[in-house]
Amino acid sequence: MTDEYVTIGWVRRYTKMGRTSIYAGIKAGILPKQVKIGRSSRWLRSEVEAAIAKLAAQRTDN
Repeated sequence: MTDEYVTIGWVRRYTKMGRTSIYAGIKAGILPKQVKIGRSSRWLRSEVEAAIAKLAAQRTDN
């Protein structure tokens, strides 16, 4: 996992989710909260990857 800041576009491509679904996932505590840098929103790549890996692990456990 890499600690770099990524854009909403990267998160959308990585998760295959739309913008509204991403923000709903943040509100539900499923996805990590964004970091505001100036007026921009960014996510730590490692946190997004970890959240998706956790979802995949939960799916295979059930």
